[in-house]
Amino acid sequence: MSYILVFICDTTNHLLPFLTLKQRKMGVEWTLSQLADTNTDPSSMADSKFRDIYDVIDTDEKWFWLCKDRKKYFIFKGEEDKIPARKCKSKRFLQKVHFFCAVACPRYDYTTKSWFDGKLLMEPFVEKVPAKRNSVNRKAGTLVTTPVSVTASVHRAMVLDHLLPAIKEKWKGSTTKQLFIQEDNAPPHSAANERIIAQEDLLKHNLHVKMVKQAPSSPSFNYLDAGIFNSIQKKVHSANPRSVDDLIQCVISAFNGLHRNVIDDTFLSVQSSMKDCLKVDGDNTVPLGHMGKGKLCRGGSLPIVLSVEHSLVCKAYKFLEGCTDLEKVNSAEAAACDADDSDSDSNSGAGSYGF
Repeated sequence: MSYILVFICDTTNHLLPFLTLKQRKMGVEWTLSQLADTNTDPSSMADSKFRDIYDVIDTDEKWFWLCKDRKKYFIFKGEEDKIPARKCKSKRFLQKVHFFCAVACPRYDYTTKSWFDGKLLMEPFVEKVPAKRNSVNRKAGTLVTTPVSVTASVHRAMVLDHLLPAIKEKWKGSTTKQLFIQEDNAPPHSAANERIIAQEDLLKHNLHVKMVKQAPSSPSFNYLDAGIFNSIQKKVHSANPRSVDDLIQCVISAFNGLHRNVIDDTFLSVQSSMKDCLKVDGDNTVPLGHMGKGKLCRGGSLPIVLSVEHSLVCKAYKFLEGCTDLEKVNSAEAAACDADDSDSDSNSGAGSYGF
């Protein structure tokens, strides 16, 4: 009698955003734009490399919660009574604060002979509002920290009043060349804000800044969403903040305590995600792979930028050509349908009005 040993493991499957053909095309175009050189010659087998991102500043907004519904504890057997009882008035309306974060790629500054860790700004969207009534903890009129809804004007004020001065103060390197502030496609990031910011940065801070939008529905292309926010969130949950002010202090402290290797590894992870994007023609079905960056770093072989195989670059351009041809066919069919509709409308109008 023979036995077959089967190993069964549990896994988690997450829902992914559905990407249209247009969104997949924009993802491929974004990835190709991040390459330093795109060699499309079939006879040449030279690989391409991602360009250095020392002129890119990645920005994003993130909600940080004061507490979460479920929390995992590691205890010894028989210590169940030592787990604290956590209570709140409503689990549907937990306190949270919206933060604005900006990071850049870490680098060594040979002028000052010091490391630039890439941490530029972590600022909450809050305001001080007088309390309307008395409570056990404070009297009426005491200034209370209150979260603010992020609108286009609030986002513009955050960039002009906090981000640009932080760049001017902390940036290591030449500020005479153009810097790119990467952001997602959220509604507050409007085109009007980009024009106002481009004018203000030259007048007040003498900076050459350009706002760029990443590909839509692609959080894996954002350096903060790819791992930096997760590292901060773990430290905040372990600190157990009890108020909004404590939460703000914990988030800023966790951000300042990040090691530069965490940020540097995240930049390489995003390049790996963009490389995987080309394998599936801009889709998001490929999970994030592991490079073993810690092992490579200890061995001194961690690359600064990743390389992309020549076959992937050629495949990406063929996909873009196919999308262009499909768009031409769709536009021609739409024009033909519009012409048929106009003819039918004119015929029906002539018959109904007796012309």
